[in-house]
Amino acid sequence: MKKIITFLLIIIMTGFCYGVLAQTSFIVYDEQDNVINNGSNVSLTTIVGGTAVYKVKIKNNSASAVTARIYKTIVSEVEGSSNTICSPITNAGGGSCSMGARTAPFTLAAGELSGFAELDFNQGSNAGTSVITYKIVNDNDENDNVSFTVNFSTESSSNMNSVNNFLVYPNPASTNFTIQYDFGPSSYVEVYNVLGKVVAQINPRSAKSSVNIDCSKWEKGYYFCRLYNENKVEKTVKLVVVR
Repeated sequence: MKKIITFLLIIIMTGFCYGVLAQTSFIVYDEQDNVINNGSNVSLTTIVGGTAVYKVKIKNNSASAVTARIYKTIVSEVEGSSNTICSPITNAGGGSCSMGARTAPFTLAAGELSGFAELDFNQGSNAGTSVITYKIVNDNDENDNVSFTVNFSTESSSNMNSVNNFLVYPNPASTNFTIQYDFGPSSYVEVYNVLGKVVAQINPRSAKSSVNIDCSKWEKGYYFCRLYNENKVEKTVKLVVVR
């Protein structure tokens, strides 16, 4: 009997230890605060020439600070499409964007919930579906990670002509630039810097079909002019500010 009890205790403790060791430091949430489980599969739609944006927040569920990166693996990709990953804003910094295979490192304090990390996908001029797997990895322990897959696919849109009329010029800009749009009362435009901070917002309901924006005091570098319709990203134009 003692041997049986001992054997059962070993099995229980082994399973407990394995569960502890296998536990990840990260909890990932979408914009609706739903938990994105390890291995989740998400589908987003966009239009030809449009941009789909998937935003996630990352929580450090461990008792100590963790430095991590977001990696991406392209499973399949529509020709002419492009994608960008922006690390989340944290108490320690973060917020850098990259078109490469991984972001710069960002640090989360124990128990800290980050701001949004943005996973941007531009459909380009061709229809189809692109599949990208994203993985959040502890810099000091590659086995401490959580991954999920996003399917970016094309949908038809009656707003296609309006999207094509979303223009940003001159580009590059030095002192000012114009945003031109014609998308209806449920749309608006936001301009972000590379840290994900909104530096300008235009509401078409209270503006003309084009707006001139003073950028003379902005830092030189990349900015993203993003057209929203009914809270969905329809198109993103990258703007370069020079001096």
